[in-house]
Parts: sequence; structure tokens; C-alpha cells
Amino acid sequence: MKNNKEDDFITVYWAPAISQEVEMHREFNMLYAEPENMFSYLTSKRSKHDQSRSMMVCPAFKDKMKKTFFFKNSVECNFLYETNDSGVVHLQGQKVFPEEVSSIRPPGLNFGPTILVNLPYIFFSESDLEASFSQPFFHPQGYSKYGSIIPGTFNIGSWFRPYSIEIQMWNNSGELIIKEDEPIFYVEFLTNKKIKLVRFKYTKKIMTYAQHCVDSPRIFGRHLPLTTRYKKFKESRMRDLVLKEIKENIIGDFNE
Repeated sequence: MKNNKEDDFITVYWAPAISQEVEMHREFNMLYAEPENMFSYLTSKRSKHDQSRSMMVCPAFKDKMKKTFFFKNSVECNFLYETNDSGVVHLQGQKVFPEEVSSIRPPGLNFGPTILVNLPYIFFSESDLEASFSQPFFHPQGYSKYGSIIPGTFNIGSWFRPYSIEIQMWNNSGELIIKEDEPIFYVEFLTNKKIKLVRFKYTKKIMTYAQHCVDSPRIFGRHLPLTTRYKKFKESRMRDLVLKEIKENIIGDFNE
């Protein structure tokens, strides 16, 4: 049987998903550092003591960490926020990203609002692949003392939309500090294969394809199950259109 090494890994394309409208005023690419693999990072911190019974040799732990990557915040930002009696949230930034890239979503829970740090990312795969986004749980506590990133999982081979950094606050008023180089989110790719990350440029045409997915509830109805959205995406050959444009705008790859 022929052994094709390309079958041993899945290519995941990713990009800063800043809209063309924002980029025409400023260029934010420098705010997006390359990701780091969790297992490689932890290996660099490995103890000099006997490893025969440590978590670093546990298959369950290793497999999870090898498929997990973290993305870091590039510049320190401070937010002050306050919720009034009517539920209106006021947000003020100090040494913060420009006004276009921070906002408040309507609160979904009664103990605090959701702050959207609007420096989104976008991911895509040539084949079906579940990506699970979560709080940085294996780094020293940083912004998590103020709130938690909103987790989620979706198939990045069957749906193409930006991933936004939304933080659910623990309190109705207070502060949010995200330090420079602090991991801001983890993404775990739920597969048995190795992952190859490839960065691309988020062009106006690619943004348009992503916006189709964002706007789909207005067309097909709100609260559609993800499986229904995936079906419409595949049947319309959107995957082919997206991949063609991505491959024409490759910047470089990342190897763990």
C-alpha cells in the first residue's frame, strides 16, 4: 500500500479577519502574531526531573496539546466599563485598540456584559474539521480574572466566518486588562491527524465570502442548526470558491 505523508496531516488556513472598511484607514496586520503550539511550548518548559510518570508522557494529554494552538495579544489594552440601571453598558478604553475594534454586545447574562475585542480571526480547512475555541486554561491567570472568553466549536471545513474574541465579564462594572503577549484564546483541532497552519491575506473578495455566512440567518432564517448551514455551504460549492481565493493569497506556513 502506498504511504502518502500528506494524508497524515490537515492544512488549516488562517488570517486576521479585519474588514476592508477598517483597513482602508489603518493596517492591523502587525497586531496578529504567529500562533504557538501548546505541546511545543510546554516541552520548552519541561522539568529536568524524572519524566517517566509526568503528564508530558501521558498519551491523552500529549494528543490534546499537540492539536492545540494559542494566539497572543500583541499590545496591552485596558478597558473600564459600567452598566447602568437600564442595562446600558458604557465602555471606555485606556491605551486601547482604536475605537473601531472594541465594543459591547447586549448582555446575555445578568452578572456582566460581553466585551467584544474586535480583532477577529478566520480559519478554514480543505476537509471537514471541528475547531474548538476556549479560554487559555494552561497559562498563568491573566484577563481571566475579569471574565471568560466565550467558547464554541464549529466545522471550519464546512463554514466560513470570522471568530470574534468576546469576553463575558464576571461583574456588571469594573475593568478588563489584557497584557501584551498574553495568550488570548486557544483553538483545538479535533482530529487524529497532525495540523499544518498556513497564513493568508484576508482580501476583499474573501471578506465577501465570509460575510455571506455571517448574513445567512437573514436569508434562511435565524437559529438554523449548524448542520443545515453546513449543508447549504457545501451544496452551493462555497468551499471551492473560498479555497481558490485563499490559495491565491498565501503568506506562509507555521510548523510546530
